[in-house]
Amino acid sequence: MLDAYYGYNFNRPKIVGGVAVTGPGTRNFDYKDNLFTFGLAELGISKATTDTSRFGFTIKLAYGPTADLLTSPNDADNKNVLQAYGTYLIPAGGKDITVDAGKFVTEMGYEVIEPGLNANYSRGILFQDFIPYYHAGVRAAVPLTPTVTGNLYLYNGWNNVSTDTNSNKAVGLGVTYAPNANTSWTVNGLTSNEPSVTTPATSEPKTTLEVIGTQNITSALSAALDFNYDFGKDSVGAATPSWKAYGIAAYLKYAMKSGSYFAVRGEYANDPSSELLSAPVVPLTPGATHSSEVTLTYSWQSALFPNSELRFEYRHDDANGALFLSNDGGGKGKQDTLTISHIMHF
Repeated sequence: MLDAYYGYNFNRPKIVGGVAVTGPGTRNFDYKDNLFTFGLAELGISKATTDTSRFGFTIKLAYGPTADLLTSPNDADNKNVLQAYGTYLIPAGGKDITVDAGKFVTEMGYEVIEPGLNANYSRGILFQDFIPYYHAGVRAAVPLTPTVTGNLYLYNGWNNVSTDTNSNKAVGLGVTYAPNANTSWTVNGLTSNEPSVTTPATSEPKTTLEVIGTQNITSALSAALDFNYDFGKDSVGAATPSWKAYGIAAYLKYAMKSGSYFAVRGEYANDPSSELLSAPVVPLTPGATHSSEVTLTYSWQSALFPNSELRFEYRHDDANGALFLSNDGGGKGKQDTLTISHIMHF
């Protein structure tokens, strides 16, 4: 997979070092302004498990600014390995328990890292700020009934492969209920100690909980809902020793017979302690306590180019603080962007 984009920010953010950016406080992937930009190249190799071959593996290699931006500085040595894990089918009472071990992208959230697997090109507030991107460890999926699957997670922590930053392991539970092919509901929870945002950083409790629902309304129209609630503690003596934040995102997608589609996403996030929603530059702190966005996307696909997709996206962001960069080097409470992206699959 390859992707590239051109983004235009109507705030016209100030150019620093030859590059204008939309601000990492609001965009962590399509973050450059008024430039034709390469996003991500990915190569995936996998072997599926079967009843007769109960070991499989998945390897995804990633290169480009997206791989750089989503990787913690402590994991620079493995930033080009998006996923690398083995999968084992373990028989248990007539059922198979699926166990993955290695590095993999998080199971949290409705959206994913690869733009071609999302309906919108830009990633949402909940995906960027409220959940981790990847983990290293072990996870297991246990079929409980024909429609209910339980999940167990044991990880190093949030975005943590190579360095012990949290003095413990992240532990999580999940349950997925899929009564039919058109409906699913997932509840996930993950808790661990993570570095605080205060200086000096200390290892403090951090928990994220979420509920995700998906529904195929018709053969052409689908919908999804993602609710996230995060809470934890910060360093002793901090202005906000305990914090909580929540957000909700709603998605609609209408697919046409040609393969093209329209998609809409709306989000609202509330972070009273500014723990997750941060300002893009130091002079704008403490940033915002709540933010919202609406994204409209049209994806054009043609039978003449079956592996190629062209997306046109308009996004409006709002916040009650100076979360968005402006032309004078300061901040604004609103931001409008237009993005054209090209995604190719091979």
